[in-house]
Amino acid sequence: GSNGSTTTETITTTMLVVPVARLEGCVGLSVSDPDLFSESADAVSVMKRVLARAAGGVKVDYVHVSITAGSSCESGRRLSWGYRRLQDSVRVDYVIIFPASMGEGEALKQAESGKAALEQISLSEINALMSEEISMVPSLSGLSVLITTSPTVVMTVFVSTSNTLNGSNGST
Repeated sequence: GSNGSTTTETITTTMLVVPVARLEGCVGLSVSDPDLFSESADAVSVMKRVLARAAGGVKVDYVHVSITAGSSCESGRRLSWGYRRLQDSVRVDYVIIFPASMGEGEALKQAESGKAALEQISLSEINALMSEEISMVPSLSGLSVLITTSPTVVMTVFVSTSNTLNGSNGST
């Protein structure tokens, strides 16, 4: 009998974006109204733009974020033990996907440089991007938003099925 593995096959092939590499991580914020911020579509697009710029100018379309109020990167998505909730804390989880459509070499290059940029950005630099982006969004202009923990970043590289990377051994 089939052990259900065929169903997973079909899902992967119908995926529209074939990822070459993925960067993901978490950014911690302190926001005067966490609930408003976490439920705002504008906040999502602001965070996408901030992260795209922080990653050295990747396409905003490649960035996906989810915003959780009352949680921090350290405490994880669950509410942390001692507190009812972390008063002003907002956790932003992000994923940046570098699709095969841009070319495998290019996708890897952008992922590598994006990772380096996110690792190196200082809190003052990313907060400058944040205040710039948020100032353009009237619905959020009343909020005080501060990035309190710099982005964590983990890179995943997906092994390609088509062997276009014939025996290249690392970067040159």
